[in-house]
Amino acid sequence: MGSRGSGTVLALALMALLVVIFSGIVTVVGAQQQGARVQVVADLSALGASDIDRGIVVGRPCRDARALGRDNSASLVDCRVEDGVATVTVEGSFFGFVFQKTATAAPLADHVWRGHN
Repeated sequence: MGSRGSGTVLALALMALLVVIFSGIVTVVGAQQQGARVQVVADLSALGASDIDRGIVVGRPCRDARALGRDNSASLVDCRVEDGVATVTVEGSFFGFVFQKTATAAPLADHVWRGHN
């Protein structure tokens, strides 16, 4: 009679283990998505700052890059713009994971966009 109810305990332990594994997987996937999202924000901030510096768009390069980061739940850590070349570093976090991504945008050498063939 000592083993009566042990199946229930084993089933509960297995369910708890599955919940822990599933939670870990969801956290890792979410962190990877947040890292990719922070990179996209850095890319867009650099492109915008470069365009503003070259006079394609009206604004102030680093101020507008900071606003774009803030609007996308990230913060601008560094912004350098010179002769149309913008380098920005953006930081974001997800459940304790901190992501810092850097992007550089610059005009093409001959200032002509060819697109894709």
